[in-house]
Amino acid sequence: MNSQFRIVCVTLLSVTVFLSCYKEIDNDIIGPPDGEDPILGNPLFSIHGRIIDKAGSPITVFPVILDGDEMKISVEPNAKGEFEFGSLPKGTYTITPTGTETYRYYPEKVSVKLTGYSVVTPDFIGTYIGTTVSHSSTG
Repeated sequence: MNSQFRIVCVTLLSVTVFLSCYKEIDNDIIGPPDGEDPILGNPLFSIHGRIIDKAGSPITVFPVILDGDEMKISVEPNAKGEFEFGSLPKGTYTITPTGTETYRYYPEKVSVKLTGYSVVTPDFIGTYIGTTVSHSSTG
């Protein structure tokens, strides 16, 4: 399924992101660019988020993946379940939590287009599904 996105700045400085499941979620803009690319002078941005379970407890054992036009980066959430991808150029990025054999996440992934602000994604909420062990028996 293709993700759709649309970023709109409004008076309250919020961002509207259409997720892969096409549910509209508001995000917070956290500020102007983080700095500039030292070679090209282009602004750099960051994407912040959090991964938690249904009770609000952080999920810290699985990395979060950022997939962009020309890069793929993995980061570990901190003890609060927070993650950050920094020093990103303008572009479109998809953020996906891992550990899907143990947790089912909502949303499954988030697509963000960085055009002029750093953003905070909606929380990824994980529902524990355990691990699946497959085996075959012959008789």
